Parts: sequence; structure tokens; C-alpha cells
Amino acid sequence: MRDDNGPFPVVLATIGVGLLSIMDAVIKQLARDYSTLEIAAGRFLVGGVLAVLVFLLWRSPWPTRDAIKWNTIRGLIVVVSAYGFFYGLGTLPLAEAIALTFVAPIFIVLMGAAFLKEPIGGNIVWSLVLGALGLFAMVIETVGQGTARGDRLLGYAAILGSCVTYAASIVLLRKRAATDPLPFIVFMQNLVPAAVFIPLSIPVWIMPPAEHWPLFLAMGALGVVGHLVISLAVSKAPASRLGPIDYTAFVWAVGIGWWFFGEIPSIATWIGAALIVASAIMVGRSKPASVPPSTTPA
Repeated sequence: MRDDNGPFPVVLATIGVGLLSIMDAVIKQLARDYSTLEIAAGRFLVGGVLAVLVFLLWRSPWPTRDAIKWNTIRGLIVVVSAYGFFYGLGTLPLAEAIALTFVAPIFIVLMGAAFLKEPIGGNIVWSLVLGALGLFAMVIETVGQGTARGDRLLGYAAILGSCVTYAASIVLLRKRAATDPLPFIVFMQNLVPAAVFIPLSIPVWIMPPAEHWPLFLAMGALGVVGHLVISLAVSKAPASRLGPIDYTAFVWAVGIGWWFFGEIPSIATWIGAALIVASAIMVGRSKPASVPPSTTPA
């Protein structure tokens, strides 16, 4: 693909990553008062309404039965991915949680090889080693933190689980993207989780006060708009050029975490994040078109 758009796609991708990072901060703020199920229900309820509007305004062709089946399956995978990611955001510092999501490209490459028969580059072994070292650097610090370590370790497990299921959703997306309309894909990845999370959240539902409704609305809107902005950027430049932009999410997370939550990443977090990002970059160089921008599971 020839890129004649100058810096415009890069700026778009950076803005898209920033919007999703702000959404992550909103989720973390809501996690102080609400259960993960209620937050997820609010996120996909608002996102589902906006996705319906996009689907109708786009005037996309009606999907086939095969498209409905596979996108429903993908939507159920998104349910698991989103729940793990939202839980981790409420448990871990923002920058630490975002750094962990950068292991997702490794899982994407491994699953692409297993299910789509895509070749694996020679860097995958070293990228796995670097990623494991990065995780070890952050986990070993948590193990020594006494009473808080149980919740934090659950947060680590939730984020890593969300990365695995996110990778599965991306591999399935690659399989369907050539035939299924993009508005329908966005529609289903919001509608199916909404249909699951809303009934599950009823037993733990707490009616938000008026001042919290803007946060729920912003959470859903930022998710849909952020992904659409990134999709627009990808349509105007090669994914290999935009892929590294995703790692600015850590910079966004550090700034937002410090400004709004008073979080200052530890040395172990910086070291771990650097090793994980290096691992993801090695995967990207090995298979430049296989890892899309925005590997944040939500």
C-alpha cells in the first residue's frame, strides 16, 4: 500500500490510542464504586447504541447467516476479554495494566500460526523470552508487597487472560474481515457483550447518581470513536507503519495515571514495560502485517 497521506495517519492513530487510554482511565475511576459486571454492561450498552447508529448510517449490506454466526462467536470471546481487562484496570495501576497488554501481539502471532497457518518469524523465541522477563520483573515486585499482592496477582492473571482471548478475537477478525462489512463487525462486537453483561449485572446493579452518568456515556463513546479513528488511520497507511504508535498507550497511561490517580510507576514497571515492548516490536518486525494497531483488549 502506498502512503501518500504524510503524517496524517500517524496523528490519527495517536489520537485514537489516546482516546482509548482515556477510556481506560474512566473505567478505572468507575471501578472504585461499581462492580466489573456493571461497568462492562454500561460500556457495551452505550457502545451498542452508537454501533447501531454507525451500522444504519453506513448503509452497510445486510450480513449473511455465516457472518452472523462467526461474529456472534467473536462477540462471546470479546465478553471474556473485556471482563478480564476491566477487572485488571480496577486492580492494578493504570500504566502497569497497559504495559501488560503489550504481550497480546505474541499471542496473536502464535494463534495465527496455529489456526490460520501463518508462518512464524525467527524472532518469536527471543520475543517470548523478553516478554517473560518483562512479566517476571513486574510480578516479582508484587510478590513482595504483602497483603496487597493477592489482588494484584489476580489483576495480572485477568489482564493476561484478556490478552489471550483478545488475540483469539483478532485472529477470528482477520479470518472474517475480508467478507464481513466493518460496520457489522463493530455492531456485533458491541451488541453481543451488551446482551451478555446487562442480564448478568442486574443482581449487582447499583443505580449511578446523576454525576456518574457522564462517565458511563464517555466510556462507551470513547471506545467506539477510538476504534473507528484507528480503523480510519489503518485505511490510510500500512499497519507496519502505525503498529509502533500503539506503544504510546504506555505514555498516555503514565501521564493520566499520575495526573488523575497519583500513580507513579515503579522502576520494576518501567523495566518490565521496556522488555515487553521490545518483545512486541520483535514480533512486529518478524510479521509486520499481522499485528494491528491498538492491541488494548477493550
